[in-house]
Amino acid sequence: MTVDQTDLSQFRVIPNSDVKIGDRLILTRPDQTDHTSGRDMSAILPAASDFFAALNRAGLRYCHWKSNVRLEEALSGLTDLDILVDPVNRQAFRSIVRQFDIKRTLAAPGRHYPALENYIGFDPSRGRLFHLHVHYQLVLGEQFVKNYHLPLEALFFDSVQLDHGLKVPSPELELIVLSLRALLKYRDRDVIKDILTIRSPGLPAPILKEIRYLLARTTQEELSKTLTEISDSRPSKPSGISLDSSAV
Repeated sequence: MTVDQTDLSQFRVIPNSDVKIGDRLILTRPDQTDHTSGRDMSAILPAASDFFAALNRAGLRYCHWKSNVRLEEALSGLTDLDILVDPVNRQAFRSIVRQFDIKRTLAAPGRHYPALENYIGFDPSRGRLFHLHVHYQLVLGEQFVKNYHLPLEALFFDSVQLDHGLKVPSPELELIVLSLRALLKYRDRDVIKDILTIRSPGLPAPILKEIRYLLARTTQEELSKTLTEISDSRPSKPSGISLDSSAV
């Protein structure tokens, strides 16, 4: 089996899942351009788009809760799709998963996290796979340790808007949670690196890119409003969070 766009070595298919993909499968990289609009669509997979359209028609409460800066890449199978699903809709979600012949997988030992399921889908028209991380709670933590639950799922679902046919949360919520995710992985040595501006930044370049992306899509007022909704208290100087994306 030749897979050129994703490493599936950390996953194994659940026994008796009736995988229909042949023993040998050549995955190719199709044209990256939507010739009707001239816009780069990163080879978005029809099977993935159809799957999310079915979720929308069924009225399920879900959203692609993080890394929406790479949403087109995720829909093309080049990176994971991180989907937050309301547990109330768990059975309806799984029913639609079965309709699209998407297979559940088990994470390798040491890679299983709370309230998380993994699925692999296949687009026969493109010969490509796509990978779903399905979350039923917002659970954060350091790398390989997810031990903080943020009870913000309802706010995420209530704020959704469509992007490339997927429900995504407001940029304010995504930015706030991204900041928490980044700080949980921020070490003492990262502080020193940032103060002395030595070697690489304390925050990885992909995180900085994502922060800039979200800052460009919100305002100070909207961010302050969202912080108020999340907690009874907020920073006395909310302007301490710079909304100047060029400063990040």
